[in-house]
Amino acid sequence: MRRIPRILVGLGLVMILGCGDDSNSPLAPVAAPPTQSPNPETGGDPPSGQESNSRESDESAPTIAMQILPGAPPVGTFVGVSDDAGANDEPGQVDLTQFSRSDFDPAFLWVRFSWDEKYVWTGSGQTGDACALFDTDADGNANNALCVQITNDADGTVITQTLESPLLYECGDKKADRCSQKVVLLDQSEVGSTQCAVDFVDTDPFLAGDEYPGDTGAECKLDLNVVNGAQLTNVCSFPSGSPNSNPFDCVVTPGAAFLVVQKETIPDADPTSFDFTLNPPASDGAFEAHLADGESALFALVVADGPTFTVTETPDGWTPSVTCVSGQTTVASGVNSASITAQSGQTVTCAFTNSAPPDITVTKTANPTSVDETGANVTFTVTVTNNSAASVTLTSLTDDVFLNLNGKGDCATGGTIAGSGGTYSCSFTEFMSGEPDTPHRNTVTATATNEAGSDTESDFADVTFTANPTSVPETGGDVIYTVTVTNKNAESVTLNSLVDDVFGDLNGNKGDCVTGGTIAGNGGTYSCSFTETLVRPNGDETHENTVTATATDDDGNSDTATDSAIVTF
Repeated sequence: MRRIPRILVGLGLVMILGCGDDSNSPLAPVAAPPTQSPNPETGGDPPSGQESNSRESDESAPTIAMQILPGAPPVGTFVGVSDDAGANDEPGQVDLTQFSRSDFDPAFLWVRFSWDEKYVWTGSGQTGDACALFDTDADGNANNALCVQITNDADGTVITQTLESPLLYECGDKKADRCSQKVVLLDQSEVGSTQCAVDFVDTDPFLAGDEYPGDTGAECKLDLNVVNGAQLTNVCSFPSGSPNSNPFDCVVTPGAAFLVVQKETIPDADPTSFDFTLNPPASDGAFEAHLADGESALFALVVADGPTFTVTETPDGWTPSVTCVSGQTTVASGVNSASITAQSGQTVTCAFTNSAPPDITVTKTANPTSVDETGANVTFTVTVTNNSAASVTLTSLTDDVFLNLNGKGDCATGGTIAGSGGTYSCSFTEFMSGEPDTPHRNTVTATATNEAGSDTESDFADVTFTANPTSVPETGGDVIYTVTVTNKNAESVTLNSLVDDVFGDLNGNKGDCVTGGTIAGNGGTYSCSFTETLVRPNGDETHENTVTATATDDDGNSDTATDSAIVTF
């Protein structure tokens, strides 16, 4: 990687000659600036990072991401515009491509801008000169100018500031496109911590630009303790050292107003991208933006095209609101649209806030929905659907019969359910028995939350109980036998044998009956069922069969119990 020196300087000089309103004479310093030392930070490759206004156009949006000065604000806090006259509207040495700004740092206004060249300032005394113009009294005219002057070395491989650069001026407040009338160059003791630095950058927004994607970029931080209330109104290129002259090229039409569109979502950090439209379009023709949470777009507005501009968002299922402010004053508000009056030099910031509070539905099912009155296992399945546009957290899942379901079966709370139809499902199994005339109902209740609020919904499932027939027609019929073994001992036991005097060994041969399992102590039970077809034998009016169960504890002690069932024909 080629190592390219950069100059990072303070500000010198004391006073310059007063000039008329449209003077074309150069600004001549009375005193020479102090000697400067090279910036130890070097590097010719573009630094990582990128900021964008996310606008759709035939050319890419401004992406000045140079981060040359130490302590620069986060990339995403910069918003920018490209040259509204398009690519190559002026000769390369004076052609500017874009500028961006960041108000993230309360102590400084950060500005970035770029020239559409890299290697053209190689002759003796050749410089590139551009100034950021600032308005401090909201009339659209320049009260201050922060100017950067750049030059190459002889072979064009190094870009630096000249010894005079950067320069901070007080202006006459009479022109929007230059530093007019009384022009005062502030002494170094008066500029505070104002600084600028330059470097080669690969951020040209125009495919047709010279050296695409290469540009020469400047990054400045303006000390707001020195220039209180400064609003960036433009960046223009000028004849060498003459910011009170007619400008060669201005990034936006002089006298423009500015609209900043900010996007915020509740809950925070949602990745959804929202569409915005501007009517009439901005000075560079842009009329769309696509912004996610924390992103912003900057539009330059030609006052003659308005003065009313309307910005509208498509909320995509979210609940929107917008508030627009100029300084500390609210100038417009609405649901998903706001109209502002454009005033030269003024910046209006419209913050669009979308919220998506939880909106859930809950379903509960039972399988099976009907069991024998003596009881059987029933599996309950709970499904929570998130109808909100944003994700939610499942914070509670309870049942009016089975209580807290967190940890029961595979049910768990605390997880995230995606928005726009995302679901969470879990199941748990319970042994159910009851009287045929008394169905069982249990109700589940789910609560989901996010930063926008919470929602609680419920659903129930019913289980009915059926009686096995104790009589069948003389011609015969199916009879379901249910065997239940209850362990009255305090210790658990193992079911060793389950035999019927008519139907034989039930282990694995009849229904779902098996032996070898453990039955918990203190009333633990084991149940199984099997079905047999009974036909009246030899004129008998009843059929009787007896089941015998044997269980053994850990000490080898065993117990045998029997029970009989009688079916009448």
